[in-house]
Amino acid sequence: MEVQLVVVDAKMMKDKSFQQKNVTMSFPFLETEEFCLFDTLAIVKFFAKQSGDASLTGSSALENALIEMWLQRAVTQLNPDLVRVTDAIFGEKMFEDEYKSAHSAVKQMLMNVNKHLSDRKWLVGD
Repeated sequence: MEVQLVVVDAKMMKDKSFQQKNVTMSFPFLETEEFCLFDTLAIVKFFAKQSGDASLTGSSALENALIEMWLQRAVTQLNPDLVRVTDAIFGEKMFEDEYKSAHSAVKQMLMNVNKHLSDRKWLVGD
């Protein structure tokens, strides 16, 4: 599937037709000829199903559950802290201990993922 990246600027966000497509005004946002999606997990799952590759969606109930577990963990645990860290990096003001706590949580989550993947083949090769 071919995808075109569009950077949405303030003018586009004020456009009524864009607002009707993206009713929540959230990003990322995927628009096709048939529909619009504005949720990260929905978009990821759409591309995984479109690929036809069962390794991306799971070929059994267990594989599907494991994929869902890691997706949910990324959205509910990693993403909120990662947003705080990147916001601080890009200049948003916050308390130092809030930044340190978020940074520590991101580091711990990524270490857990790395440990989980260390003895598995993933994406390509070893």
